[in-house]
Amino acid sequence: MRIIADNERIQGSDKTGVSLNSGRPEHPYTIAYRIILLAVLCLLTLPSLSQDSLIHSVTIHDTTCTIEELLEIIQNRTSVSLSYNAGIFNKRRTVTISAENEPVAELLKRVLDDPSLEFKMVGRHLVIYKPVIALSANPDNQSDSVYFIEIRGQVCDQYDKQPLPFANIYLSDKSAGTIANEDGEFLLKLSSEYLTDTLYISHMGYKHYKVPVSRRVNTDMRYFLEMDIISIQEVIIRLQSPVNILQSAIEAIPDNYPGEPSRLTSFYRETVKKGNRYMIVSEAILEIYKQGYNDFLQVDQIKIIKGRKRQDVDPNDTVVLKLKAGLNTMLLLDVIKYFPDFMTETGYYKYIMADIVVNDNHENYAIEFTPKERAYDAFYKGRIFVNTVDLSVARVEFAIEPSRLDEATHLFVLRKPSNYHVKVQGAEYYTTYRKIGNKYYLHNIRCETSFRIRLKNQLFGSVYTTSVEMVITRIDTSDVNRFRYREMARTTDIFNEQITGYDELFWGEYNFIRPEQPLEKAVEKLENTTLELPEE
Repeated sequence: MRIIADNERIQGSDKTGVSLNSGRPEHPYTIAYRIILLAVLCLLTLPSLSQDSLIHSVTIHDTTCTIEELLEIIQNRTSVSLSYNAGIFNKRRTVTISAENEPVAELLKRVLDDPSLEFKMVGRHLVIYKPVIALSANPDNQSDSVYFIEIRGQVCDQYDKQPLPFANIYLSDKSAGTIANEDGEFLLKLSSEYLTDTLYISHMGYKHYKVPVSRRVNTDMRYFLEMDIISIQEVIIRLQSPVNILQSAIEAIPDNYPGEPSRLTSFYRETVKKGNRYMIVSEAILEIYKQGYNDFLQVDQIKIIKGRKRQDVDPNDTVVLKLKAGLNTMLLLDVIKYFPDFMTETGYYKYIMADIVVNDNHENYAIEFTPKERAYDAFYKGRIFVNTVDLSVARVEFAIEPSRLDEATHLFVLRKPSNYHVKVQGAEYYTTYRKIGNKYYLHNIRCETSFRIRLKNQLFGSVYTTSVEMVITRIDTSDVNRFRYREMARTTDIFNEQITGYDELFWGEYNFIRPEQPLEKAVEKLENTTLELPEE
């Protein structure tokens, strides 16, 4: 990260890491691990309605009633159940109906007389909805409008009603999905082709929630998850050596993770805060060329599809942090492909079997690790979650061990003005994977680092926090090719300097992580301009 002191601008180091005045702290994976973020959003289109599926018919003779009463008549006289959002039409409007063996959908189209409404039969369930229409955010399709449905909500604990941050929201066995923000809030955009699918909501340690997509179209509601507790007796009976489990998980990587390349569409966000005030917010739609997990020679690539940023730097600010090599660090946080030392250098860490935890209705060993006392090059503590059946790694969460922060500071700061003192306050990292078909794919990455920065004659100084987050919203495995050189993002440069501008309607049909309220308020002032990277 770069520190700009007064008008002094210090040239960033060629090394990766945090350069005061140039970029985000370099994350110590062993020596040079960069802080990262990634973003993904998924492009969804709305197919035309198949009229062949609208076969349920009704007969009504010269009846005058309200639309609400008409809907009740239809449900009483047919096997069709109706699903619609309150407010998309006036249920109190009076109509006169006469229909002879008329398909239900055709009757409602005629009566409601609203071209913006769509009708789709899912089994015996007729969904009436108004798709969202927006200009496509895809640079290759900018002039065309796109149609999609939305599902909004907040994920909460059933017992105390508190939000569950970073819950997973996805379709069963499909790549489409997103995650909730720190307040448990989410927005999922889908093509109507997914109306027949099932929506899943999951969180580590909780039973997953599932409901047909057709019953949640264009809704905004709270979802309550129930804790899934495993008895301590079962944990004791199944206790095994954590080191052996970890080694077996690494040996099982070829079976659990794809060997062929894939293209990941992602939402990426990085922020810099001074205290509670956001100074820099940068976001983008990315595509990642992800090499298979059996090939460690070819490097993964990133292409920026579209990006935006906001900078709110007060003239009185003497320090500005920028994340350096954030995109590259995000690639490195795929811990199954780029092993951190705690995954392989078991001689430097102590491991214990802490628990068995449920994730997506699958039991996982929770293996805790901490540095050994005299392992001076071991910096991390954390937990690794390993599926008890197939030995896949579902989640890894780790942080700099507090007692090692002083020793780790030099790994984050490349260069700084001589009259400034910088101390790392903390650094935390999260990486998760999700099963699609019979393979596990990278799903979500988050990391946050805080620094205290002060002039040498100051007593306290100010605390700055940098954060990055990325969620994969779409995965393609067919016709996947490496990007052309001119399409590739400069992953070791400052991401914030590769994009510019802001647009409220920026995301179009792409999925993204809903900003928390403070962040949402912070970006309200942004200018209505965007940067779109041209094709070669």
